[in-house]
Amino acid sequence: MDIAIYCHAGRKEGIVANVFDGYPKERRNSMNPHLQCPACRAPAHFRRKSRDGKDPCFFARHESGCVMASSSQHIAAVIREVEQIVKDTSVLAVDLSLPDRDSRPAGIPTRIVDDPEGGGEGRASRRHTKKSTKPKKPSRVGGKRLLRYLVCSADFRQANIKIRIPGMRNEFTPLRLFCPFSDIAVPTGDTKPRWHGFWGQLSGSDAGMECLNTGDREAACIIVDKEIRDAVYGQWKITRRNIIGAYCLVFGKPELSEGGNPCVKVYSEDRIVFWLGKAPDVEGRLNEVYTSAGTPSALDPELRTLQAYSLDVLRKDDWT
Repeated sequence: MDIAIYCHAGRKEGIVANVFDGYPKERRNSMNPHLQCPACRAPAHFRRKSRDGKDPCFFARHESGCVMASSSQHIAAVIREVEQIVKDTSVLAVDLSLPDRDSRPAGIPTRIVDDPEGGGEGRASRRHTKKSTKPKKPSRVGGKRLLRYLVCSADFRQANIKIRIPGMRNEFTPLRLFCPFSDIAVPTGDTKPRWHGFWGQLSGSDAGMECLNTGDREAACIIVDKEIRDAVYGQWKITRRNIIGAYCLVFGKPELSEGGNPCVKVYSEDRIVFWLGKAPDVEGRLNEVYTSAGTPSALDPELRTLQAYSLDVLRKDDWT
């Protein structure tokens, strides 16, 4: 974990691992017995930066169902995959309609075919895995996997690789191509709207699911053309109930809706992707902790930083 809560003598303070690492040894030792997981309150402990370069972090034996523990397995796997792609790939080909099972991220460890044991339950143990010796196929991923990369990995969003999507004349880096929903805005003056892949979490929809909301009433919306609506929602198994909190990636140019708000209109089935897996609501759960903590103490201004906690701070070694 990158963060922990210090509770002692009536004080409750948020602590960032990198900040805690800079405290004098005596202060760390005195605070260590009073550290807790922000979500389940299990006792937490501090681990300094390792010799092989792993960042300082907190660790804990989390309670069953703890959001800090449950988020780890999936996000850690995604981040490891992204690291390998960034290392081995210069161009990532994306087919938005490609099922995840047919994606081919580069450099991912593969099972040895003649291994009779296979590690059990369809998974290869570390002892029985190795990188394929065959020539690497180009990295090719589907839309849902691409959306998971965007949600779970800040490194991917800033990576110096090119994204190739059918129908696009040019290739762009993730930082140039993808923007969060909050960036959907209609340019003023003579500036023309630019084509991007906008992504983020949906807050709901209207009754006919023509308009997908990206926030409150004033926020931008995604408008799905009625000619493709049934096909899109059928393909992704979308309903009014499960659209709330789902992640979405949509390609298009911002324009004004009939209601006068910015929107992106979708006219093609291959320009919108959904992920109903819903990354655990770490931010929501932690906000409850920070709200109950009251006013940040003068000794711990970092609590204000923790209140803005998001998936960006999760790293591969946060979950031991």
